[in-house]
Amino acid sequence: MASLLVVANLNCDRVIKLDSALTNGGRHRFQQSARRLGGGAANTGIGLVWAGHQVQLVCQLGNDQASDWALQQAGEYGLEFHQITRHSDAGGELLLLLDPSGERTIVRPVVAPYKLGDAPNFEHFQAVYFNSQASNQAQWAQLALSKTTVVGQYNAQQSQLPCHYLVASKSDMNLAPQHDHWAFAKQYAGESLQALVLTDGCKGATLYTETTQHHCQAIDCEVVDTTGAGDTFAAGFIHSLIAQQPLPQALEIACEWAQCALKTASSIPGEALQTYLTSSQS
Repeated sequence: MASLLVVANLNCDRVIKLDSALTNGGRHRFQQSARRLGGGAANTGIGLVWAGHQVQLVCQLGNDQASDWALQQAGEYGLEFHQITRHSDAGGELLLLLDPSGERTIVRPVVAPYKLGDAPNFEHFQAVYFNSQASNQAQWAQLALSKTTVVGQYNAQQSQLPCHYLVASKSDMNLAPQHDHWAFAKQYAGESLQALVLTDGCKGATLYTETTQHHCQAIDCEVVDTTGAGDTFAAGFIHSLIAQQPLPQALEIACEWAQCALKTASSIPGEALQTYLTSSQS
């Protein structure tokens, strides 16, 4: 069992099921579902707990019933809390607009600016995952580089995130076809970068190093809900890194984890991932 630190959002999601895909100026009907736990902290962390790891969270929450509920739910799933910042405003619910194909659009409440507190001793963790809006996330990541394995999620709103492994959605990175993905990632993540993992939806994912590329096809499945698939992908990749799997194999395992999320009607991982983990451990 590895001790892992996850710096990410913890959300109370409200799912709005649309009758058709969103269009500018369109008219849509919807069905509202019950709220559910979500956010990168839960979507990534829970799978890692199920894989046998100890996961501690760092996140910001509001001061309201929805935020209290999210904390309680996270604890019931076995997630632990290293540093929880509560701002004075209501955190509210994040709206997930889900179209019939399973594709989601996220509408997030405006929240108070977020700054991480005192950094922990990163030597206590086998890996740290950064996927936060915190303004000083890069400073924490820089401190962690020499102490542990650092995995970062690309955020277009932040100019840099020092890390050893950078996970990014191709749509979020939004580079021109002729652009050098590795060069861009190296500029964003710094000289310690060992690999870039670029996901591309149904086209699969590609792992880049300074000298190599490895592509993994997406695994065919009936897509029920795309919410959290990228977070679960990152969890599978982190799990493989901890197990010291070769990078191409880590990419393939991450794709298998993501496929489990895609066929689950939930933000967090569900029964499909639990079944997969049980079968892979037997």
